[in-house]
Amino acid sequence: FLGIPYLQPPIGDRRFHPADTLSSSWNGTKSATSYAHSCVGYGTSIPLAEMSEDCLYLNVIRPHLSDNVSNLRLPVAVFIHGGDFSGGSASQEQYNLSFIVDKSVQLGQPMLAVSFNYRLSAWGFLFSNQLRDTGATNIGLRDQRFALAWIHENIAGFGGDPDKVTLWGQGAGATSVGFHITAYAGRNDSLFRAAIMQSG
Repeated sequence: FLGIPYLQPPIGDRRFHPADTLSSSWNGTKSATSYAHSCVGYGTSIPLAEMSEDCLYLNVIRPHLSDNVSNLRLPVAVFIHGGDFSGGSASQEQYNLSFIVDKSVQLGQPMLAVSFNYRLSAWGFLFSNQLRDTGATNIGLRDQRFALAWIHENIAGFGGDPDKVTLWGQGAGATSVGFHITAYAGRNDSLFRAAIMQSG
């Protein structure tokens, strides 16, 4: 399931501010067969045409199993991509998590995997006294926290267990994992129970 929105698009007067939660669901069927645009960044190989400020989407990779989804409670790995907080994207092919999910099935330990985009560079980590005074700092990390909350609230509908979430990051994603472990005085609101910090 690709390109699922988890926050309102941070565009217009919401740029450089924490994004708003989704206020309503869509009517009918939503196509979830292609990756969303990558968040705007620099120092990346992602073509400009594939970037957008409307980029706060996530991907859920589920194994092909015969069991009814409502009967499943599979563990979940949530991957935060790297890129020095200025580039990278969950929409890049190298971060396609299907191979990990397929391997989990081969090993007899099926799991789900989730990846998501978060705002980068100045769009996610700009600092100024004005932004500090309005509380609008580190919004890229806030995007990540909202993604984790969305996963906690909705992953059971995909056959995942919200109480068995492992947070996994690479590079800047690993640094993000460290931030989430220590943020709010170590309170994670049961959004994850384990962590993997790969590089970073």
